[in-house]
Amino acid sequence: MVHAYAVLLRLYPQPFRRRYAAEMSLDFEDALCAARAGGWVAVGAFAMRALGDLAVSLPREWARTGRLALTAATAGLTALLWGLALRLWTWWDIQPGPPS
Repeated sequence: MVHAYAVLLRLYPQPFRRRYAAEMSLDFEDALCAARAGGWVAVGAFAMRALGDLAVSLPREWARTGRLALTAATAGLTALLWGLALRLWTWWDIQPGPPS
């Protein structure tokens, strides 16, 4: 999971990566260790939050560079990641909202 996150960090613009990638990787590893202590459900919830953060921050950082084409491509990738993340709801027949 840490390796996958490192690969996803490469999607950020280079100036952003130079400044924040090391700190983001360390924060991810620390949070993942804490989630692992809570079991596989906590790890799954953590992974979903991490994907959500990527979905929001990637387009924002590319938009700050002023490169519209790359921003559009990143937005498309973000939509794909959200689609994959939301697909888990149907795989496990999880109903959103409070338990009944």
